Amino acid sequence: MTIADLIKEFIETSKERLKSPFSGAFLWSFGIYNWRPFFLLMFSDASMEDKIVVINHEYCKPGAILWPIGLALFYIVILPFIMWLIDWPVVFAKKIRLAKVYENKNNVIIEKIAIAAKISELKNAESGNKELQNLLDENTSLKEQTFSLQESINQINELNKNRIDGLNDQLKIAIETSNEKQKEINKMNKLVDSDFNQMRSRWHRRFNRKIQRLEQDYPTLSPELVKEIYSVSHLLNYYEFEILIKIETSNTGSILNGLDENLETLKGLQGKGLLRTQYNGSKIEFFLTDVGKIVTEVIQDTRDEESENIS
Repeated sequence: MTIADLIKEFIETSKERLKSPFSGAFLWSFGIYNWRPFFLLMFSDASMEDKIVVINHEYCKPGAILWPIGLALFYIVILPFIMWLIDWPVVFAKKIRLAKVYENKNNVIIEKIAIAAKISELKNAESGNKELQNLLDENTSLKEQTFSLQESINQINELNKNRIDGLNDQLKIAIETSNEKQKEINKMNKLVDSDFNQMRSRWHRRFNRKIQRLEQDYPTLSPELVKEIYSVSHLLNYYEFEILIKIETSNTGSILNGLDENLETLKGLQGKGLLRTQYNGSKIEFFLTDVGKIVTEVIQDTRDEESENIS
């Protein structure tokens, strides 16, 4: 083993010993108790021999070793018990203090929760106020739209009223015009009826004479047929009379022309037994009945006589 190894081993051993609780406590106690020899050795201006003499005479005493040993033993044996005695109330005080700290923190948390609740209520209130404001704005907008629609409706009603008034005026004028026209028509109808009644009165007188002559000319004419002819002649109106005047017949008895009147008049003649219909394929032909032939012949003869008298 070399000297370097011995030195290294010594250093390692010293480190291990210095790490022990007693060694460390002794060294600290020795240094603290014997600080004066160290300061004298390091900072005194005296010679080394004088320093050694002073140290040997003043500081090399049993107390220089015993007091550090006693302090080291006190530090590693008695001091822990003292610290335990001190720590017990300290720990209790720390527990109380820690409980107080946690209580304070709990109070802070409670206050924060209360503040957060107030903030939440404030936000809800602000949100509610905002929603209320939005509803008020929508209500105002709806009122404006309603007012605008009401104005439009009023304008439309005014236009409709003006149109209705105009139409009523036109209708009133049309009714007045129609009444005037109706009065004129009534006057014309009265004139026509008067002329027709006069003509029919003359026609009946001549018709009766012709019927009497027909009875003489046609002895086979039955009284029932004469009675029917006479009865039908009293039922004819002006338009039917005009149709019978214009009728022309063929050899077969079918009507060639003179039926350019309305259907109601033709139905009236058919209902009175003066006309009858016959289907010829898809065509309808009208024929004079026996009564219709005699009445038509008498009417046309009467027309011819009237024309001769007028001439």
